[in-house]
Amino acid sequence: MRSILLVVFILLSVFSGSAQSADDSLRIQPYAGRILALYRYYSANHKVADTNTLNQRIAHVRTLALTHHDKELQLEADFMQALAWNYALYHQPQQAVDALKALAEKARQEEAPILLPKIYRRLAELYWNDLRNYELAYEAFNQMLEAQRHFSNAACPDIGQNFGTIGEFYFFFKDYRQCIAYMDSCLQCSPHPFSDKSKNKARNAIGLSYQVTGKLDSADRYFQLILNAQEPFKLEEWKGIAKGNLAGSAIRRGQYTQAIPWLWENVQVSVQAKDTSLLGHCYTSLVRCYVELNQKKTADSCLERARFFTTCSRQPHRLAALYEVMTRYHLVYGSAPEARRWFDSTLLLRDQLEKTYNTTQLLRVNQKLEHARRVKLEHEKADKIKQRNFSVVLLLLGLFVALYVYLNQKKKFQQKREIDSLKLKQVNQELETASRQLEFFTRSLSEKSTLVEELEQKLGHQLNEEAVTQLQQHTILTDTDWDHFRNLFNQVHKGFLVRLKEKMPELTPAEIRFMTLAKLNLSTKEMAASLGVSAQSVRVTRHRLLKKINLPEEGSLADLVNSI
Repeated sequence: MRSILLVVFILLSVFSGSAQSADDSLRIQPYAGRILALYRYYSANHKVADTNTLNQRIAHVRTLALTHHDKELQLEADFMQALAWNYALYHQPQQAVDALKALAEKARQEEAPILLPKIYRRLAELYWNDLRNYELAYEAFNQMLEAQRHFSNAACPDIGQNFGTIGEFYFFFKDYRQCIAYMDSCLQCSPHPFSDKSKNKARNAIGLSYQVTGKLDSADRYFQLILNAQEPFKLEEWKGIAKGNLAGSAIRRGQYTQAIPWLWENVQVSVQAKDTSLLGHCYTSLVRCYVELNQKKTADSCLERARFFTTCSRQPHRLAALYEVMTRYHLVYGSAPEARRWFDSTLLLRDQLEKTYNTTQLLRVNQKLEHARRVKLEHEKADKIKQRNFSVVLLLLGLFVALYVYLNQKKKFQQKREIDSLKLKQVNQELETASRQLEFFTRSLSEKSTLVEELEQKLGHQLNEEAVTQLQQHTILTDTDWDHFRNLFNQVHKGFLVRLKEKMPELTPAEIRFMTLAKLNLSTKEMAASLGVSAQSVRVTRHRLLKKINLPEEGSLADLVNSI
């Protein structure tokens, strides 16, 4: 009993240690340090037989990421979930596409661009293999190339696999030049356990591209590179495939004896890999070699197996190769009608394969046109939105400018009105002041005139001539007084002197002074007192003025003065 418990404890410890080790591998930073652990986890997920176990495995990674605050690992859990939609358990490729698109946007927002290359690669593979939308696959591959352009292979070991996948895409469409270019880029990647997995596939694809185009020596050089390769990933399997392809080059050269040993080695590899398609191809090639070497018995044995495995593979191009070999078999061994029947079948199948390929090409062209049309519509829509936004911005800018101009003009108008109001107030104040001063000046003249008159009446002959002269000088309007008087007068009766000068340019300075005093409605005595002359002199001046300006009577002078 103790022994059993001990065994159970040891097994649990080993299992717990393995799980802990796997978790530690998933949490290794940076990305290149955990990519192998992630790859193993993805591969194991793909083999899970029920959705419950699959979801538990994904939830475990998500919990691990949340526990250690690892945003990139959280996104890896989302990536696992997106891939799961296309597993046999669900098989919903469009759901996987939508999830990967959302994940790409999330990776950008959370600044995890290193995940973008493999996200776009998986998108391209879904479009290519599952949805048969080759143009969208091509677009996704271009997004992949752009995303990985910012990283070295050391930082992002996916790059080698990405180049290999896009190389396969071009091989599928028989664009062998592009296939060779991308596969060579895969081979140029620096050594890494993950990117090294794709290198023998790249060498094989380059060799096949050269073989299809008839460059057999170049093809064999790459197949030989596989035989001498150091990368351990499925190395024996790849060596078997390389020998089979070397045999294909030998058959094209007519070197059937040299091809046979390579083909038998390839048969052994195909048996171990349980690859019925490759077994059918190997036995078909062996039949051809033995027929050409006239070894009918061995050819018959291989033909039976070739027909069995090729039929099991259900691959039209393998059947076409078999039909072609059977045509040759019956021609060599004397059954012309049978050879003709197999030849017709070969032509029919080749024609179907060509039509299928042409249909695929046409589909891709139509998808390209549809994609271009959709992109054009999107651009037109975007342009319309831009134009609308520009118009809105322009309108808002115009409204803003108009509002600014309006407010600025309003402010200026208010300022101008305030200034005008202040000016008017100042003018009114000055006018009021001038009026008071002129009124005071006029009243002072009147008072002085009255004083002189009263003194003359009281003193009479006692008022000597000298006293009268001094009193008169005291009341005379001097030049300075006149200037001051004129300024006050102009403020109160603005423009009067100018209009008077324009209307009566012949007036003398004395007559002008008389007219200003007349405008103030001063009496003759007041005028005489202010001018320092006798009243008789004022009357004489009035008489002469009336005569000069041709006025009939004195009343008309008052009207004239008021009209100026």
